Amino acid sequence: MYIGSAVNFRRRKNGHHTRLINQNHHSPGLQAAYNKYGWEQLKFEILEVVPATQLRDIEQQYLDAFWSELYNCARNAERPGLGIKPSAATVDKIRQRLLGLVRSLETRDRMSKAQRGKKLSPETRRKISEVQVGRKQSAQTIARRTAKLIGGTHKDNTTGVSGVGKFRGRYRARWRSAHLGVFDTIEQAAQAVNKAREANE
Repeated sequence: MYIGSAVNFRRRKNGHHTRLINQNHHSPGLQAAYNKYGWEQLKFEILEVVPATQLRDIEQQYLDAFWSELYNCARNAERPGLGIKPSAATVDKIRQRLLGLVRSLETRDRMSKAQRGKKLSPETRRKISEVQVGRKQSAQTIARRTAKLIGGTHKDNTTGVSGVGKFRGRYRARWRSAHLGVFDTIEQAAQAVNKAREANE
């Protein structure tokens, strides 16, 4: 037995049917039952009709009540993907599909806007930190990041260093920060910062 919830029952049923035919259903148990008994022996029926806002809650009740008899992989209705580990073949397909993927400017802009204002929780930051500890970047990754940071020499570049343009002067005093301007040399920027510091002491 497999328990699920759906707003559109026919679409959900057809989705299961397609994945079973293609031998890539996420439930090994349901896939095995289909392979052994065939589609005609599988019965899809509506157990209960509830408001859409209550779908997950009701589904969770059924999962808890019949868990030992179910083909479901995930016991949490709110996170149906939890507990499903993709096969090595699936991981390889995803990797191959992403290799060389070039996203459009519109797509990159949407992704950027979606991330703005998001703050990682302390737990998430800790996990990211643990993953990065001891991690070494490949020579190809280092070369790509270096090329992106350095870039080409701009026509207005007066420093003689590729990727470096003019110099900005900024002075911070207590809780205030002041932008002092853009300068052609680092000496001019430093002079402006020193003058601002002397004027505020």
